[in-house]
Amino acid sequence: MEDEEEVPTVFRWEHGGRQVYLTGTFNDWQKQARRHCCFGNDFTYIHNLKKGKHAFKFVVDDEWRFAPDQPTVADVEGRINNYIDVSSFEGYTGDENFLLRRDKSVADLYAREIPDLDEYTKDPPPLPPHLRHIILNKPPPANDPNALPLPQHVALNHLYCTAIKDGMMVLGVTLRYRQKACTTVYYSCSS
Repeated sequence: MEDEEEVPTVFRWEHGGRQVYLTGTFNDWQKQARRHCCFGNDFTYIHNLKKGKHAFKFVVDDEWRFAPDQPTVADVEGRINNYIDVSSFEGYTGDENFLLRRDKSVADLYAREIPDLDEYTKDPPPLPPHLRHIILNKPPPANDPNALPLPQHVALNHLYCTAIKDGMMVLGVTLRYRQKACTTVYYSCSS
């Protein structure tokens, strides 16, 4: 009965480090499980978890870290941890109906639904107001004609384009590197 309540779970750390350990709610944040299997700088560890939700963290070279590519949750003190939910895990027991139930649930999840006609004819959602202020259209400060005003952080990493005028379209994107903003402008001409 106890074996049925445990779920074999794979933990992965793929962000480098020489010494990688795993700790979490499943072992009361105590002694960490050390690197079990590694491929290069990747860390893989398999642990049997009781069904439920678990928070965990990696200790990489004596520094507590969470994996940014896995689900996260903040605890009551504001610390970010990874979490995993194995509450509804159902292991394969050789039952033929298991595969049928699994295939049916997948089919229900990706079922085709034909949208109503008004879904095709309604207006697109409006552009958020902070994206209407294109940095390409801002005049430079009077004292330095080569400097553009500092963009809002919500406007970074968006592609902006102007309407085609005289056969030319202008595209621009602004990225931030540390404290500097870099705007790249592309000109596209139709021949």
